[in-house]
Amino acid sequence: MGVIPFLKKPTAQKVLEYNRIPCYADVQRIILAECEKNNEILLVGDAAFHPSETIVVIDFVEKPQNQYDNLKSGKCKDGTYQYLLFSDNAGACQINFGRIVENEI
Repeated sequence: MGVIPFLKKPTAQKVLEYNRIPCYADVQRIILAECEKNNEILLVGDAAFHPSETIVVIDFVEKPQNQYDNLKSGKCKDGTYQYLLFSDNAGACQINFGRIVENEI
């Protein structure tokens, strides 16, 4: 659906300009909380493959700097990382923590 373009190292304010992100209130709360504790956003993009769906992916550089009740664990080539997954009628948003190494992008 293209609710947000691919962004490399955007500010929180730049990401939050795109208010059609699924679960916007949850995403906004997490972005502001993480950036307040200096966890940088590395990448953001819309990973949808079909015009009627939206899957927004947000990658933070470091592990979560705050406590979240619904953290999940995923595996990548360098080990494991934590992520949050939200969905509503507008689509889904996955927020990853430490999944991608900054110098590899």
